[in-house]
Order: sequence, then C-alpha cells, then structure tokens
Amino acid sequence: TGDNLPAEVDYTSDTDFWYNLPANFDVLQCCWRQYLWTGDADYLNDPIFLNFYDRTVNEYVRQWDTNGDGLLEHMPQYGRRGIGSYEEGVSDIRNGGDLVAAQFAAYEAYAQIQSLRGNADIAAQYQSKADTLRARYEREWWNAADQNYFSIMQGDGQFSSRLDFGINAFALYF
Repeated sequence: TGDNLPAEVDYTSDTDFWYNLPANFDVLQCCWRQYLWTGDADYLNDPIFLNFYDRTVNEYVRQWDTNGDGLLEHMPQYGRRGIGSYEEGVSDIRNGGDLVAAQFAAYEAYAQIQSLRGNADIAAQYQSKADTLRARYEREWWNAADQNYFSIMQGDGQFSSRLDFGINAFALYF
C-alpha cells in the first residue's frame, strides 16, 4: 500500500498470500531488458542477480512443475499461492498462456545472459528449452477453430474456450 504495508486483499500472512507464477520469469526477463537498455553489467555479474536467475530457471521450475511436463501448474490445494497466470479472477487455471510465454522468454533471457558470461553450454541448453517451449505453445495452444491462442488450460488439463485478452496480451508481450 501507499503506507508501505501489505495490501489486505493480497496478504493475510506469510503462508497465505497471492503469488502469481509468471512473476519470477517476468522479473528475470525484465533484468535482461534493463541490461540491454542501460548496459549495466551488474545485471550480468552481480551474485544476487545471478542467484535469482539460477534459482528461477532451476529450483523454481522444479518446485512448481508438479507433473514434470516442463510447465508450471497451479493446483487447487495451493489456494492463493502459485496462481498459474496473472489472471486472478478465474479459479480453475492450471496454467495460462501468459505463464508459458513468460517462461520461454525467461529461458531466452537466461541463455543470453549465460552467453555473455562465456557459458556457451548453459546458454545453448536454455535456448533449446526456450525454443522447445515456444514451439509447444505455438503448436498446442493454438485454437484453429477461433484463429487465436487459448488463454487458459483448466485444472483438468483441457483448454478453456474462454478468451482472456489480458492473458493473450501478456503472451504477445513475451
């Protein structure tokens, strides 16, 4: 809030608060864009940034990819934590297109960072992950009948016919 206090609508306690899964990927990709904009090498070399990047593409993915398919999932038992999209108004989202797009954008950013750091093998590994995830999104999430991308994969693993322009705009952004 403006008073530097947690917003009551989003935060009840350290174990009960909103948390949207695209956020870590979004921040990683934003750090890459900040580097491109400013040329500030701290975005490439600061141990705090590097720790965040590494944890995001490794531990974070392992923690939230509960079925091991490469996509992070929100499960009903998570409550308000680990929401699979920036869309908070739909209760049955396993993952949104914005989450998938943010994830592949973060992998691409991480690959670029690692490339500039001289870590060609890691860069190639994460560029491959980004390419695979992007191709999967373009193939699996395309709704040929409506000529647009699905916005939401529901809890049962099926795509929703509900079109959410906010989710799709984020996917386009990434």
